[in-house]
Amino acid sequence: QRIVAKLDAAFAKIDRAVEAANQSIESTLSLRESTFAAVTERNGSDTITQTLGELLKLSSGKFLPKKKMNTDGSINVIGGNGLAGNHDEANLFGKNVVIGRVGAKCGNVHFFDENIWVTDNAMYAHSFSFEFDKEFLALALASLNLGAYARQAAQPVISFSSIKDASLTFPPSVS
Repeated sequence: QRIVAKLDAAFAKIDRAVEAANQSIESTLSLRESTFAAVTERNGSDTITQTLGELLKLSSGKFLPKKKMNTDGSINVIGGNGLAGNHDEANLFGKNVVIGRVGAKCGNVHFFDENIWVTDNAMYAHSFSFEFDKEFLALALASLNLGAYARQAAQPVISFSSIKDASLTFPPSVS
C-alpha cells in the first residue's frame, strides 16, 4: 500500500507537470497569434492577403536514414517534428523556413539561420512572390495552425496541396 501511495503521488506530480506544460504551450501559441495580429492590425487596411500557393512554393527535404547520420556532426538534421539529429553535410543554407510534413507535430514551423539538413519528413519554403523577412514569415505561417490541415493516415501528414489554399495576411513592410 505504501508503494501504491508513493506511485499515486508521483503520477499526480507528473499529471500536474503535464498540465502546466500544456498551459504554457497554449499561452505561447496565444501570444504568438496575438503578436502577429497586432503587427498586421498596426498597418491598418494596408495589408496583403494571398494564398500560400500564390506566395511561395514548398519542397520536401531529402531522405536521410538514421544510420547515415553522424551524431558528432555539426549540421542539425531537421525532420517532421523538429530536430532529429546531426550530420556532416547540409542541404539548405542560410535563412530558411521549414515546416514539419509528417508526424505528430506536422505543420510546426521553424525559422533557421544556419546550414541544416532537411529530411523528407519536412518541407522548406522557397520561390517567394515577395521579399519576405523569413523570420517574420515563419511567425506568420505558425499563426495559421497548419497542423489542422493534416490528413490522418497511419501518421498525420500535410502537403503543399493540402495547405496551398490557406490565406495569409501580412503588411507590405515585412516583405
